Amino acid sequence: MALALRSPRFTTAPTAARFQQAANNTPTIKKGEKDKQAVRILQQALIDLHFPLPISTKKYDSPDGDFGNETHDAVRAFQRKYFPGETPDGKVGKNTLSKLDDLLPLPGAPLPPLPTSDNEDMDELAKQAVLRVLTGQFMTRIDFVYCGQEVNWGWFWTVKRNVENDIIGVRYDPIVADFGLAVYVPEDTAASAPNHIVMPHTKLITWKQRSVLVHESVHASQDLRGIPLTPALSEGAAHVAQNLYHRLATGNRVTDTNALADAVHREADRFALRILSGESSFTAAETTDLDRAIAAVPMYQRTSVGYDGVPDAIL
Repeated sequence: MALALRSPRFTTAPTAARFQQAANNTPTIKKGEKDKQAVRILQQALIDLHFPLPISTKKYDSPDGDFGNETHDAVRAFQRKYFPGETPDGKVGKNTLSKLDDLLPLPGAPLPPLPTSDNEDMDELAKQAVLRVLTGQFMTRIDFVYCGQEVNWGWFWTVKRNVENDIIGVRYDPIVADFGLAVYVPEDTAASAPNHIVMPHTKLITWKQRSVLVHESVHASQDLRGIPLTPALSEGAAHVAQNLYHRLATGNRVTDTNALADAVHREADRFALRILSGESSFTAAETTDLDRAIAAVPMYQRTSVGYDGVPDAIL
């Protein structure tokens, strides 16, 4: 009897027909599969069920649609877990697809389109990577008030809307790697990339890269508010958000090989742990140790940060 798939993941055009064929074993989806979009949906299903595919997602920060060794091995791991009495074959047919269909009854997040060529606009790729983090896991759980500054999903969503509309720009620039994994340029009068998130890469693969983007998004939200801040207030809120995101994703704080930077993360993580335990608001009197650690970092030794607002911002 033919298997009737139910999950929108597997019943939505244009891949529905291919999944129905696989559900009928006519033929299964296996190594060398030519329907790349069906493979991408299958790969994302495996990832969502905690069968990671780091190689298959490395190039585009998204499933690549190549049913190779890694995907084959992930399918076998899935089969070993859910069909312990059977020999795993790494092929997605009736039994495997039926179990995926049961485990994933809701539609998955839309997969971003893959680049059509290796020459696709690098800034656009970086922008899409930023948007995926801002709308991804854990962002709704970042919610606290740091010395009167709100850091929460509403502000991240506002940053996201301004990025979508190119009011806050995203620029790929490999030279910025000299300054870190990303940087936000706030001043409207900056000689280069005002009101831009600048990154030395076009994809955000590691949790550390993503946590840095969360850090810089806090700065973008501070700029949207247009209130000049001291480095202690600006960096304190951003480092706490960064470490909270990293804690939520990995269970650990952010670390750095530079001792001064690592000291900042250590102090910021203390607030992240307090937030995870239920606290949500912190006063200036509580931030003395983090302020001191920030002041010891040479790049933060200035009197204020020029958050002068973002022209035509969507608030």
